[in-house]
Amino acid sequence: MKNIKCLVVLAISICILAAGCEQHEVNEFKTYSNVYYTLQYPSNWQDPVLNHSKVVLVSNTNKLYFSIHQMFYEGSLQDLIPEKEYEECVIDGVKGYVIENKEGDELYTFYVVPKNDMIFEFTFISQDDGDKNQETIDQLIESFEFNNFKSMSFGNWNKYSTENIEVYYPDNSNIYDEVTKWSDQRQNAFNYICEYLDVQWDQEPIKMFVFNSQEHGQQYGIQLGFAWSMFSQIYTLDIQTKGHELSHCISYHINSGRTIDSDLIEEGLATHLDMTGRDFHQLAANLLREKSFSITLLGDKFREHENAYTFGASFVKYLIDEYSLDLFKEFYAQNKYNEEESFKRFYNKDGSTLINEWIELLKTY
Repeated sequence: MKNIKCLVVLAISICILAAGCEQHEVNEFKTYSNVYYTLQYPSNWQDPVLNHSKVVLVSNTNKLYFSIHQMFYEGSLQDLIPEKEYEECVIDGVKGYVIENKEGDELYTFYVVPKNDMIFEFTFISQDDGDKNQETIDQLIESFEFNNFKSMSFGNWNKYSTENIEVYYPDNSNIYDEVTKWSDQRQNAFNYICEYLDVQWDQEPIKMFVFNSQEHGQQYGIQLGFAWSMFSQIYTLDIQTKGHELSHCISYHINSGRTIDSDLIEEGLATHLDMTGRDFHQLAANLLREKSFSITLLGDKFREHENAYTFGASFVKYLIDEYSLDLFKEFYAQNKYNEEESFKRFYNKDGSTLINEWIELLKTY
């Protein structure tokens, strides 16, 4: 599903696949609530499931897709509105904008509303049965209420700054008594990754929001950890590796926000630079000896593999060591070509050939 291009960074979201053409009326509702808002949804939908920045609810049919994205944003709302026709809207007393876009048989409707120092984006993607879908949309919008929150920066959370990182943490944080050490370690990781990738950082400091547990994140509608690279924001557990999410933010600026559309390459690079000092070639080789793996890391298969991140880090290291970092950066920092087209364009080989070369290398470990 597509989204408004400038908001694809979103911070936190709730996604709903709704039954837009069910044959019976829904008279009962359940409640979803986090720190920022409360929403009523039909009781015959599945219970919400967090998936990083999404809370997903699914009904028996998929005629309507609904999501709420929210993110910390201190700029002007107008800067986020594409240069196309839009109308004004009001959600829970707050004025925003509505944009519609038709693609094939799907109608995309975006509501964008500011609240405090945050932006909330509602996305509806409708397929036929427009009147019934609109009725469902109206019910969802009318049930939405903002809770009493101060900001995405968590109001009374503490803040500690290094040269390039702003760390936000609560009074009961696991890092409260060692925030200087914890933050300096991330600054050192930042310096190393920038030097390794030859990125000259001229952006605002990266904001890191540090939570104590996944349950802590769930209160804010978040499954930790992840990075919104476009806006240099990281939502993390205190025990997460020093470099992984920082690598996402830094590599985004290798070439002005252009990145290949490949989980294997993006997550492989971030894991390769997670600053744990692990030997991913040795780890991957050990896994291959222990089990008979069918390596299916290309396309949408990457995250299906239980050892995907280890294999991804080893494969990226292979590309860098065998074919040079400069070529890898050109390959990584472009978004005009998909994964397979990019392999052929930059390495003159298809992805499966490169995977086989990498596996042959691992056999020497």
